[in-house]
Amino acid sequence: DGPTRPLCKFGTKCYRRNPEHLKEQAHPWDPDYLACCAACNHSPEFVSIRMLFEWIESRDETSAERGRCTRESMQQVWPEIQKLGQDVPALDDELWQTLDDDGNGFINFGEFA
Repeated sequence: DGPTRPLCKFGTKCYRRNPEHLKEQAHPWDPDYLACCAACNHSPEFVSIRMLFEWIESRDETSAERGRCTRESMQQVWPEIQKLGQDVPALDDELWQTLDDDGNGFINFGEFA
């Protein structure tokens, strides 16, 4: 992995299509955007539910396997999820058990989506 790029301050509202700008600054649709956000401790703008899941997963230091996340990592990002949705309840035991369909203690993308 190369050095991280600075984030475009306009994010999804960026109107600039200059190739140099797009190369120099990270945007929400760029493959390295989440890594750039993590490097500068910035909350990302999510352009898809998959991207949101990948952000949660990337912050999970306890799971050696990719493609799933723990309740602890989900809990860290849950306030962001609540802001994005309407009437999103607290992540309590009952909701976690509902999300964790197979009861293995992890949420994969299929369970999340």
